[in-house]
Amino acid sequence: MPGDIALRSTTLDNGMRVVVNPDMTCPAVAVNIWYRVGSADETAGHFGFAHLFEHLMFSGTTSGIASGEHLATVESVGGTANATTSFDRTNFFETVPAGALELALWLESERLAHLAVTTENLDIQREVVKEEKRQRYDNLPYGDMLAHLLAQQFGADGVAEGHPYAHPTIGSVPDLDAACLDDVVSFHRQWYRPDNACLVIAGCVDADRALLLADRYLGAVPAGEGPAPSRDRTPAAPSLSV
Repeated sequence: MPGDIALRSTTLDNGMRVVVNPDMTCPAVAVNIWYRVGSADETAGHFGFAHLFEHLMFSGTTSGIASGEHLATVESVGGTANATTSFDRTNFFETVPAGALELALWLESERLAHLAVTTENLDIQREVVKEEKRQRYDNLPYGDMLAHLLAQQFGADGVAEGHPYAHPTIGSVPDLDAACLDDVVSFHRQWYRPDNACLVIAGCVDADRALLLADRYLGAVPAGEGPAPSRDRTPAAPSLSV
């Protein structure tokens, strides 16, 4: 039927879920890894860590990929790459010519297995995030509106004191300034793991081949130790007292 989506899915031995949507009418293939971690998973004193890793994941690997080389390599074959962070997830994605699917999967596997979480990278990306906050929030008219709205709805003055959605995803400058390497390494170990991720491959690719390649490049990355933690997102009932 028109509009049907021919999805294929599996779960690799290391716990990563893989979903494939073949579409031979598309001239390219998209790769998207969705990590189940966002600002709602941060703890007090560590606000901004999820967004920080959106940037750190492009900082190179201990296996030989230099800082910035992930993006440059994708662009060199005519592709694009980016990432986003929200309350509940951080995702990383590439759109590349169909013949570059293996390249995209290899790059994702390398930074999942061998990300270079170093003092130098932390210092660089910490300043990048702080500058982004200045440009998008601090130096814009009404740029603090989102923080006030979240506090009103979810914070101390709202319906659910201490709710995970009470602070903006962009993060806290004091928390970022206070972050030490051990804190950041611990956050990475806790959340950036195949059993806390979903890989989607969509576009001009055969489903069987896509599943085979996903297992080849990402199936060997070890799962985390123990289940990833989870915070309750359920808002408390509003107070009706007057």
